[in-house]
Amino acid sequence: QGRRRLHAELPPQGVLAHGHLLERRLPVPGRGQAAHQQLVVALLQRVAGHRPGRGRHRGGRRDSLRSVIPEVEAHEVVDDEVRLLAEYGCHVDRLELRSDDIERWSTRKKAVLPLRVIWSREGQSLVERAIERARPDVVHIHNTFPLFSPAVFRTARKSGAAVVHTLHNFRPLCPVGTFLRDGRPCEDCLGRFPLPAVRHACYRGSRAATLPVALMDGLHGRLRTWQRSIDRIIVVSSYEMGKYVEAGWPAEKFRIKYNTTDDAELPTRRPGHHFLSMSRLDPEKGVDVLIGDLAAADQRDLEVVDEAHD
Repeated sequence: QGRRRLHAELPPQGVLAHGHLLERRLPVPGRGQAAHQQLVVALLQRVAGHRPGRGRHRGGRRDSLRSVIPEVEAHEVVDDEVRLLAEYGCHVDRLELRSDDIERWSTRKKAVLPLRVIWSREGQSLVERAIERARPDVVHIHNTFPLFSPAVFRTARKSGAAVVHTLHNFRPLCPVGTFLRDGRPCEDCLGRFPLPAVRHACYRGSRAATLPVALMDGLHGRLRTWQRSIDRIIVVSSYEMGKYVEAGWPAEKFRIKYNTTDDAELPTRRPGHHFLSMSRLDPEKGVDVLIGDLAAADQRDLEVVDEAHD
């Protein structure tokens, strides 16, 4: 106990520094942090031109790796990553915008929100000031929708810092972000300008609401903002990576890092015959598919935990 095997799924052509860690048994720090986060630190240091154990010299002193993480709405994934990076010696500055604030905006400010979704100069300015203040080695961007806009990737790129992006959905390829329409798989917009999404009113059931998101995807897709401005793209599964590669994104920029949880929060494993699903009860999570398959296999012992809906 106190050791676990690090399982990580990387593209065959991956050249991640210290990739040999994947084949070793790694010591887990005292509080049981997820071992995948060592991979995150190695990835960031590889992109930034660093190696583990080596700092960056500024003004005659040795600094730890610095990272700025812009995001819209901090979720558990971001919170865990920031905490774990800090525990591994990285200094992290967070830049947050919350879409809940839109409700309190003036009518005039709300009127220009569709333009901001496509290209936000305010978002670019916020990121530029954060970079100037923190002087990071890495800018790790999680979510730019709807307030930052993908334009911030260009701003981050110009700073000279390495740029990392974690993709949590398919928003750059599909305005609704799920490749689902009316509860069924739909890839009409995959690899093309997303006019079908506007026609079907995919985002919030509204053509007017879908149009700026489709323009965001279409414009930055044509400009190749994501492909040209990002050094490393993190996804949570090989399936997610496959869809982006199918759409023409460069496979060599992708790394797969599964979501993590603290070992201390996991119960001891025991033999059993039950299945546990921990997921939101939303169509894109596929719980209905799981239930159908278990029923077909005559397996009825399934417990579903959905914290979001209690």
